Amino acid sequence: MIDPTKIREKLKIIERERSLLEDFRGMSFEEFSTDEKIHEYYGALHHLQVALQAVLDVCQHIAAQKLLGPYKENKEVFALLSRKGILSEDVAKTFEAAVGVRNILVHQYEEVDPHKVYEVIQNNLSDFDRFVGEIGKYLEESQPS
Repeated sequence: MIDPTKIREKLKIIERERSLLEDFRGMSFEEFSTDEKIHEYYGALHHLQVALQAVLDVCQHIAAQKLLGPYKENKEVFALLSRKGILSEDVAKTFEAAVGVRNILVHQYEEVDPHKVYEVIQNNLSDFDRFVGEIGKYLEESQPS
């Protein structure tokens, strides 16, 4: 059984972290990546990692509770949700790729490309809004009246 409270808590985490990342929008890359801003840069990495992990947690919870099928890699869970109409194909593909970013942030942090992180923050924060919206709609539609 899906736990809507648990999912809503994760959605709040995504929204909070996305909001904190908003503080970095509009900065020049030079300002974002200077030694003087190193603490802010690592803060941005953390906020991005937490938001992406919460996205993954939501999808894994739904897939497990709805018995959507097995998957070997985390990124495959998005396709399962898309096939069931829980996520749009576009959002599923976006976050399937984003899991790769999360994996680098968690496991290969020394390989993080500051340019890519900067680009995500400048251009892709609305992807989190789309994800939260689609999952919120799914929760509303799946709740018994």
